[in-house]
Amino acid sequence: MQGLNQLLSKLKQQYPEDWWLERRLVSETIFPGSFPQEKIYDQALHFLDSDSWEVLSKHAIKAFSEPDNERGKSQFFSLLNESLAYQYLVQKEASLIRLLPRIKNKQTPDIKYIFDGQILYCEVKTISISNEEIIRSKSGQVFDNHIYQELSLSFLDKLRKTINNALNQIAAVGSGFVYVIINFDDFTLDHYARYEEQILEWCVTKTDRERKPSLSCFTLDEGRPLAEGLQDHLANY
Repeated sequence: MQGLNQLLSKLKQQYPEDWWLERRLVSETIFPGSFPQEKIYDQALHFLDSDSWEVLSKHAIKAFSEPDNERGKSQFFSLLNESLAYQYLVQKEASLIRLLPRIKNKQTPDIKYIFDGQILYCEVKTISISNEEIIRSKSGQVFDNHIYQELSLSFLDKLRKTINNALNQIAAVGSGFVYVIINFDDFTLDHYARYEEQILEWCVTKTDRERKPSLSCFTLDEGRPLAEGLQDHLANY
C-alpha cells in the first residue's frame, strides 16, 4: 500500500519529534482538512509503480531530514511534485513511466517514459514564493493586494532560468518536456487570470523556440490542480 499517509508514517518513525509533523497533527486535530493539498498528493502517489514509489520514498525521506530554512519543508514537497508529473503522464497515456534515481555528479531528468514508441524524459521543477514574500509574511504588516496584480520581471526571469536548467538536464539524455509547479506569492490566486496571460505571452515572445520542449505549468489550490487551460496551451508550444 502506498500513499501520503504511508509516507508520513515512515517519516514519523524516523523523525518522531519533527516540528512539521507535530504541527500537522495539531492542525488536523483542531481543524480537520487544514492541509487540502494532501488530497492531490495522496492520489498521485497511488499512481506510482512499485519501483518509482521506492525511488520517491527514499529521496523524500532524505529531503525531509535536511536542515529547515525559511521555506520550511519545500525540498520535500518539491520531490512529491514528481508524483504529480507521473500522474499527468499516466493520464496522457504514456507507458513504462519510471522515476529515475539520482546519480552523483551527473545531471539527469526526474522521469523516463515512452510515448508513441519513443523514449522521452520529464524534468519536474518547482518555483517557490519569492524572498520578498517571505519578508512580507514575517513583517506582521498588512499589504495592499495590488502588489500581486502582475508577475514581476524577476519572477519571469526566474521562470526562464528554471526552464533552461530543466532543458539542460533533459538534453543530457534525450528529449521530452518540463513540468512546472508554481507557488505564486498571491496565495489567494485573485490575479491568476492575469498570471496566465503573462506566462503565455512570455512563452511566445521571450523564449528560445529552438530549445523548447513541451511545457506544462500547474499550481495547487485547495487540493486540486489549476492551470489546466494553461497547460493545454503550452503542451506543444
